[in-house]
Parts: sequence; C-alpha cells; structure tokens
Amino acid sequence: MLSKSFNLTAYCKIQPYKKVIEVDPDKSISIRSFLIGAISHNISSVKNVLESEDVFSTIKCLKSLGVQIKKKKIEKLFNLRKRFRFTFC
Repeated sequence: MLSKSFNLTAYCKIQPYKKVIEVDPDKSISIRSFLIGAISHNISSVKNVLESEDVFSTIKCLKSLGVQIKKKKIEKLFNLRKRFRFTFC
C-alpha cells in the first residue's frame, strides 16, 4: 500500500495585526468581524456593528460555543474574549 506524507516548514511567523479598519455598517462585515474575533488569540473590539437579526443570531451561536461577548453601550462597542481555544481539523 502506498503511503502519502508531506512536510510543512514555516520560515517566518505572521506578525500580529494591530491596525484599525473603518467601514460602514454592513451585515456581512459585522458577522465576519465576530467570526474572526472568535478565533483570534486576543481580545477583539468591534465598533459600528449593524444590529440586525442575522448578526444577533451569529452572536447567539458564538456564545453557545463558549465565546464571551459583551456589549458596551458607548458607540455600539463589542468585546470578544474566548473561554477556550478552537481547534479546526
């Protein structure tokens, strides 16, 4: 039986992204910002979120997966913090 294998070598580490991106409120961008924040290693802040039923459904799903999401009343600011790290296979 033929065995297949591969090796992966990373020569440089991806540096943290510490920039601010400002966009108009949009459902798709709001949902993606929560999904990206949920898998990041640090606390993420999201401003200018479009408050729609789909976005609130995404927040509810992420909370059921163990992601801590807190809403601050000032400027619709959301903070995300994970309770555990996600592993994707």
